[in-house]
Amino acid sequence: MIDRVVKLFRFSLATRISASARSDRRCSRRISARKSLFFGVVALGVLTVGLTAALEDVRPEWRDPEFGFRLQQLKEWKQKTPERPLVLALGSSRMQFDLSPAAMDFSDEPDEPLVYNLGYRGSRPNLAALNLVRVLDAGIRPRCVLIEFSPIAYAHIGMTQGNMFTDDLRTWPSRFSLRDVGRMWELDESPSDDRGVSMRWLAGYATPWSTQRLVLLSRWLPNWLPQIKTVPVNVHAQPSDRYGFAPAIAITITDENRRLKLLGVQAGYNHVADMLAKFGRIPPLSPITGVLVRRCRAEGIPVAFVWLPESPNIQGWFPQFQAIGETYAAKLTRDYGVALFPAPHQPEEDFRDGVHLLPSGAQRYSRWLADTHLKPWLVGQGLMRP
Repeated sequence: MIDRVVKLFRFSLATRISASARSDRRCSRRISARKSLFFGVVALGVLTVGLTAALEDVRPEWRDPEFGFRLQQLKEWKQKTPERPLVLALGSSRMQFDLSPAAMDFSDEPDEPLVYNLGYRGSRPNLAALNLVRVLDAGIRPRCVLIEFSPIAYAHIGMTQGNMFTDDLRTWPSRFSLRDVGRMWELDESPSDDRGVSMRWLAGYATPWSTQRLVLLSRWLPNWLPQIKTVPVNVHAQPSDRYGFAPAIAITITDENRRLKLLGVQAGYNHVADMLAKFGRIPPLSPITGVLVRRCRAEGIPVAFVWLPESPNIQGWFPQFQAIGETYAAKLTRDYGVALFPAPHQPEEDFRDGVHLLPSGAQRYSRWLADTHLKPWLVGQGLMRP
C-alpha cells in the first residue's frame, strides 16, 4: 500500500514538473517572440529613418536619378574646373535631347565657359525653377542660365487652373524630398491647399521602402524590373554624356517609326489646340516665369530663353503656337528684359518625333545656336573673350 502511494506521489510530482516545464517553455517562447518582434520593429524603424535621411540629402540619385546623377556630375565639374564659368541649361526632355554642349566647340581652357545640360523629363517651367534652387542649395552657382522656351507648354500652363507643383506631387511623388516641398512653397506665388495630395506625398515619404522600391531595384536588382509592365519615368536616369546631354535612344529611325511617333505628338498638340480654341484668347504668361527670372537676378545670374526647334510638319499643322510664341517672346524681352534665342528651321529628318531632335540634328542645332547666338551673348555678358 505504501509503495502504491509513493508511486502515485512520484507520478503526480513528475506530471506537475513536466507541466511546469512545458508552461515555462511556452512562456519563454512568448517572451522570445515578443523580443524578436520588438527588435525587428526597432531595426525596421532605424533602417527606414536611415534610408529616408539618405534619400533626402546623401543619395538624391536613389530618389530621383534624373536629377541626382546630373548633380553629381556638376559637383565633379566644380571640383575639377572651379574657374570655368558654368552655363546651366534648364528645361524638359526637349532640352535633354536637343542641346549638345560637346557640339558647341567650347575649348577646355580654364576661363572658357562650361555648358551643362540639366534637362529634366516631364519638366515644366516650375520644375526648371525648382532645379535651379536645388543646384544653388547644393553650393553650385552658375554664371548664367539658359531656359527652354516652348509656346505650347507656356500656353497649356496659362490655360490650366490649379497649382503646377501640386500636379507634380500627384504625378511623381517619389521625385521630391522634404526640402523640395519646402522649395515649392517658396517658389509658388499661389500655393495650393490640396491636403489630400500633401498627405499622400507624406505617406509615401514616410514609407521609402515601398515608394522608392522601383528606383532601388533598378540600382541593385535591375533584372527584376523587366517583369514590371509599366515603369515610371523617374526610375532610370536618362543615359547622358559628361555634359548632361542625353541623345535620343533611336540614333536611326525609319519613316514609319517617325510617322507613328509624330502622330502621338500631334495628338498632344491637338488637345492643347482644342483647349486654346475654347479659351478664346492668348493665355497669360505663367507667373513662375517671373519667379524664375527674379530669382536669377537676385543671385546676379544673367538669363536667356532658348526657343527650341520644331519640325516643318508641326509648324505647318499648328501655326497658332508660332503666333503665341512670338507674343510671349515679345513679353519676355519687353517686361523681363531677357534675351531670347529664336529657333532655326530644320528638316523633318532631323527629328525623332517632330519635337525631339535625333543626335545628328542636335549636333547641327547646338553648333548653330552657339555660333549664332550663345557665344556673342556670353561675350556681351563678360563671360567669354571676343
